[in-house]
This record gives sequence, C-alpha cells and structure tokens, in this order.
Amino acid sequence: MARDECGDRPDAPSILLVEDDALVLLDIEMIVRDAGYRYVCTAASAMAALRVLESQPVSLAIVDYDLAGGNTQNLLRRLLLAGTRVVILTGFGDDLVLPDDLRAIPVVAKPFAETAITSLLPNAQE
Repeated sequence: MARDECGDRPDAPSILLVEDDALVLLDIEMIVRDAGYRYVCTAASAMAALRVLESQPVSLAIVDYDLAGGNTQNLLRRLLLAGTRVVILTGFGDDLVLPDDLRAIPVVAKPFAETAITSLLPNAQE
C-alpha cells in the first residue's frame, strides 16, 4: 500500500501525488524530487488527498484516475475548484472517457516516461 505523507512546510505550495500503487507512487515522487521539488505530498486515497488540500496550498496535483475506494472524479473537481493545476495518470490509455467538465485536464498514460512527468512540472519552485 502507498503511504500518506507531506513535507515539513505546510505554508509552502506543494506538489500532491495521489496514487494507490506504492511502487508507482515512489517512482513519481523520485522523478519530482530529482527535478528539484522539495515540497511533495503523497496520498494513497482520495480522502487522504482531500485532507492535504484542506491543510495546505497545493500548486499541482498528479492523480491516478483509478484509485481504490474513492471517487476520483469528485477529488478532481475539488482540486480544480481550489485552483490547483491537475494531471491525471491512467492505465486506461485511450479507453479513458472523462465527463465533460474534466476533459480539459491533461492525461498521462501508464506506463509513462520520466519526461512525461517532468514536462508537466512548474518551471520554478514556489
């Protein structure tokens, strides 16, 4: 199981990684940290991600679309309402069908290349 964890600066905008597969989460976290981002929060469920969103600013959320035990669509909508940039990760590839209000969110197919993640990161730490 993936872990829920956040950095030590709750007032600093963070990158939120939401993934229930521990190995995929670790891979994404390493990519983001290697790119120079220190304030990275991880969540293994939609509920854990919402707790992070309520406790600190999130500048970018990378969210697995098929989270076990949670409504990912509601999480995506909450992130968008909070003004968070959102990216969807999915193993569904071209078969993923999003509701109209979520279709503008960028989608990255699993498995992904490192550059698919780094190209989505903000240019500078906030």
